[in-house]
Amino acid sequence: MRVALLAALLLSSANVPLAYAEDTHSVWRAFVADSASANVSVIDLDSDKTIATYKLAAPATLYAAKGRHAVFAVQGKANQVQAISTGLTVEDHGDHADLKLGDPALLAPQAEGQKPAHFVEHGGKLAIFFDESGKVQLSDATLWQKGTYESVELDSGKPHHGVAVPFNGGAIVTKPVSEDGKLPSGFNVFDASGDIVGTTELCADVHGEASSGDVIAFGCSDGVLIANGPKPDFTLLPFTDLPEGRVGTLLAGKSLDYFLGNYGPKHVAIIEPEAETPIRLVSLPDTRVHFVLNGENARFAYLLLADGSVQELDSVRGELLRKAQVTKAYATDGGHGTPMPRIAYAGDELLVTDPATGKIHKLDLKSFAVTGSIELGGAPSSIAVVGGVTADH
Repeated sequence: MRVALLAALLLSSANVPLAYAEDTHSVWRAFVADSASANVSVIDLDSDKTIATYKLAAPATLYAAKGRHAVFAVQGKANQVQAISTGLTVEDHGDHADLKLGDPALLAPQAEGQKPAHFVEHGGKLAIFFDESGKVQLSDATLWQKGTYESVELDSGKPHHGVAVPFNGGAIVTKPVSEDGKLPSGFNVFDASGDIVGTTELCADVHGEASSGDVIAFGCSDGVLIANGPKPDFTLLPFTDLPEGRVGTLLAGKSLDYFLGNYGPKHVAIIEPEAETPIRLVSLPDTRVHFVLNGENARFAYLLLADGSVQELDSVRGELLRKAQVTKAYATDGGHGTPMPRIAYAGDELLVTDPATGKIHKLDLKSFAVTGSIELGGAPSSIAVVGGVTADH
């Protein structure tokens, strides 16, 4: 058992106030994008009913705002990003906070640019990277909901499949390489005025990022790059004595200070920047398709595999625990853009989209058994879930 993760787990558990079932109830909504029709459906997970459907300009990848107030639909083929108000608001009462439900709404303001791809929220700011221009738009995460979209533009210098992370009013932005089609290597740090105030050549073939508090991690072909501090300071955690592979997708623990990344098709990497062994691999029985963290207890992660199963991972012990068969097997050699299932955390259950059947399956986290399915139709793929537990009054 890892000492750093275990200590953080105990500390975070000690700071969580007790809640009793008779005093609370769950409020969850799922936003599901159809990979063919460009529709986004809003599902009330208490009744499993579709309460709204929005027609977008193109199929979307969905991202939930950390404040739960909006879901952002990135439409690369339509050169735009649009926001959907979730209808959830948070009322702070000092000793507790209440979630209030209103109507969802497709918001008029939208970001426009050439092929938006990576979409990152950090420190209350949003960064959208536009692959075909190399430009970055920075905006306030809450302005969209107020009916306006105002942004500051940064220029990476050349079109590429890059990423930007908001940082100190500016952003950490990938440097394009000279050869077209190659992933970028290294970063420039822009301030709020658009001037470059820092740089690093570390991190080859950048892809994937996540932030845990003030620590930002980037996936590289030669390791994991950690950025922290006010400058920031960059440190590469190399893939020493590991089998061939790379990190290209990262998740960050909220209650635990670690990152979880993919590593080749049949491993995940547990990344603890301050540990004696900062990168540990866990072998998987089949090809990984998607993975998420438990939103309340980041010790546990859930891995959707190509055979249609969901595996539970204990990130402290680095071991696979329970398994449930959820969908039929999916081929992973169809290329980018092929509709694939996705998984999302929703309190007491996981949701798994199944584009082959037009369903969303519900996996109970207590029994780890499929308890039902929502018949949505079409080819549901990308999914974002917002909600939480609120007090009864």
